[in-house]
Amino acid sequence: MLTVVLSLVVTSMTAQTMREWDDVSVTGVNRERAHTLEIPVASASDAMSAYTPTNALEASPYFLSLNGTWKFQWVGRPEQASNSFWQDGFDASAWDDIDVPSTWQMYGERHGKSWDWPLYVNTRYL
Repeated sequence: MLTVVLSLVVTSMTAQTMREWDDVSVTGVNRERAHTLEIPVASASDAMSAYTPTNALEASPYFLSLNGTWKFQWVGRPEQASNSFWQDGFDASAWDDIDVPSTWQMYGERHGKSWDWPLYVNTRYL
């Protein structure tokens, strides 16, 4: 006699609507869970001696700052973005330069760009 067992698993999944950017209740889509920042050290002795709370990140040989000038292109809708901007050899020379870290809304406003505007008045933009 052959017995077949069928099990059905029902999960709750929320599909992306591709309109999340218009919904202020959405705080993240396809992102990693929040966690503490951890930077490895080269050795146990380095962890015990050379690192202080003020230089712990920068003192690690594995630390890489992303601060600086980056190329930036603002588009009003995600489908207007280039499909190949992430590929090696992509020509972004026509894109604007923006200082990182910064807030693109305020950076654009201060530099005469018509990218976007601040949406919330109860949060201080720097």
